[in-house]
Amino acid sequence: MIKKLFITCIFATCLAFSAKSQQAEKVWFDNNDSTYGYYDVVRPSTTRIQGVLILLDGYGGTADGFLSETKIHNVASVNEILTVCVPTGKRMFADSSMIALLNKICSDILTNFHVKKNQFVVGGMSSGGTIALRYAELCRESPADYPVLPSAVFDIDAPIDLIGLYQSSERDIQKNYPGFWLSENRLIVKNFKKELGDPDKDTHKYKAVSPFYAKSKEPGNEKFLKDVAYRSYHDVDVNWYIQNRRRSLYETNMLNASELVNRLVLMGNSNAEFVSSKIEGRRSNGQRNPHSWNIVDEIDFVQWVKDRLHFYPDHLEKPFVFNAPADWTKEMIILAGVGAPGGGCGGGVGLGCGGGGGGSGS
Repeated sequence: MIKKLFITCIFATCLAFSAKSQQAEKVWFDNNDSTYGYYDVVRPSTTRIQGVLILLDGYGGTADGFLSETKIHNVASVNEILTVCVPTGKRMFADSSMIALLNKICSDILTNFHVKKNQFVVGGMSSGGTIALRYAELCRESPADYPVLPSAVFDIDAPIDLIGLYQSSERDIQKNYPGFWLSENRLIVKNFKKELGDPDKDTHKYKAVSPFYAKSKEPGNEKFLKDVAYRSYHDVDVNWYIQNRRRSLYETNMLNASELVNRLVLMGNSNAEFVSSKIEGRRSNGQRNPHSWNIVDEIDFVQWVKDRLHFYPDHLEKPFVFNAPADWTKEMIILAGVGAPGGGCGGGVGLGCGGGGGGSGS
């Protein structure tokens, strides 16, 4: 009874520690900036950190506002991954201020949590994924100018081609099919014109901030992802888009995403994947929406992260090897034990002794 009670107490303590570790904590680096002066962390359920996962939400996103839409951080926590949630605010792409914010947060993580610069995976949903993808490219393009070197990047239904997004938004506006997306399309066109100009005349400005430009005949920013693991998640229910939004594939984010993955594969990137969701996109309030965090299978995703970051002990880059000095010679010894005649275990060193009540070995 005492033993059972002891085990129960240990189990309850572990559950309490795990639950506590999965709560988001604010880390402030600028108390005067209530919007961008902090980031949220969800700590691992153990004291060891084997990887850092940076998450960004879409337009208008706060650091922790999207955590109710996914369990990625929960699964990451019990797998020794530190989750870092970054506020994106009203940004549609990685502008200079967003890049500076990510650099600040990544530097802070390196200092506070003592991890290596290549132990990072970065990604996000919608424009958060757009920002993450471009940031990963920049880190690879100029590694000396950035604090981290992400080993993997992902996006969830992100518009990765900003010129393509501008053009598809214009097509939606012309269709004039009523819905909240019309105001979103007008906002996209308005903001892009203000911040980047006309895509036909100021194409270079769009190319500078866009992770990918599908119409380019030469490799663009995506060439910096040649050696980076990449996943792009999408709800591929095309009929839903047609029936509910009057959109074809040309007005979805998956068209350009599939083209990007294909080009990376052609470059020799065997870790570039287009992931079709096995479940339909749905918000936490029950609303059907392909543009949602939940299309990611959290367990499969975290396993992918672990594989990319070479977690101990499954992926030791250099297995332990003991090399004896060249002048050492062999020496035979007899190991005494129970079970076999003469007190030995058959004259050898095995995983277990088969007789006299010895264990089976495993």
